[in-house]
Amino acid sequence: MGKQDDELRWYLNKDYIFADLCNGVLYNGKKVIFPHNLAEVQKNYQESLQDRRGRKSAPRRERDIARLLCREEGFVLIAIENQGESHLCMPLRCLEYDVEDLLKQLRRMKRHYKKVGGLKPGIEYLSGIKVTDRFIPTITLVLFHGTGKWTAATRLQELLDLTGTDETLRKFLMDYHLHVVELTMLDEMKFETGLRELIGMMKRRDSKKDMQIYCRENAERFKNMDDDTYDLICTMLHIRTLNVQKEKCRDRQAGGINMCKAFDDWAKEEREKGEKRGEKRGERQAEKRFGTLIDRLMKDGRIDDVKKAATCLSVRKRLYQEYKI
Repeated sequence: MGKQDDELRWYLNKDYIFADLCNGVLYNGKKVIFPHNLAEVQKNYQESLQDRRGRKSAPRRERDIARLLCREEGFVLIAIENQGESHLCMPLRCLEYDVEDLLKQLRRMKRHYKKVGGLKPGIEYLSGIKVTDRFIPTITLVLFHGTGKWTAATRLQELLDLTGTDETLRKFLMDYHLHVVELTMLDEMKFETGLRELIGMMKRRDSKKDMQIYCRENAERFKNMDDDTYDLICTMLHIRTLNVQKEKCRDRQAGGINMCKAFDDWAKEEREKGEKRGEKRGERQAEKRFGTLIDRLMKDGRIDDVKKAATCLSVRKRLYQEYKI
């Protein structure tokens, strides 16, 4: 899943793709978030990590994709984690990310007030921030693109051993809800970018025929596909040979790639390969069958029939029936 994760991460890091994904997932396809609303943010947490001697250590972990949504109403940090397989500790991992983002904001505030002052004695001085200060909220989505369903925990409490905790105690336990978005469960029609074709093909990846039909039904979009979407679909579907068809199916005037033609050519090649494999398999089975017949005839001392079977098809058929081979 490494290459799939890497290429999907690179694709989603485009602002217009990120905005389209958020609109499709969070706003049911309504255009609310636009590329110009998004700003890049630091994705690692090196600043907060120190070794035992107080020296800063290397980054422990980094978010896959993160953008700051900037609108008149305020700011929201939206992050996406790609997962090709279910991860048992994902609630804890995403909780760590969200907490680190909040701590990063806290450190920034404290540094500011330490430099310019302005904190009142008492609660503000003790906390390092003002009573009126607020933190930017964080939303973390887990984009699951693996096969089947997400089978791991979706809440922090699912990872806790609650043996011995009664209902009263459980009310006081903290929890963290994981937002898992299963790529193949999304409605592709709610997306406007190449995500529509990617999701549509991923939902049909178990059937070559269904993928081919989907291409033809949406030919207008598939006939002039951009390179990035084409490459990503090839990677996510594990169809390396489609890359061979890429330049052969490029529209020199429009500049895009006709994936319908590329897919049809690939399907034709796969069918021809299958026929050749079938022919070779049939030849091997025929040779094995003939060898078995000759061995049986030799054991029975039927030398004349061996000679006849080697040169006459009708004799071979009769002997196959006789020996039930």
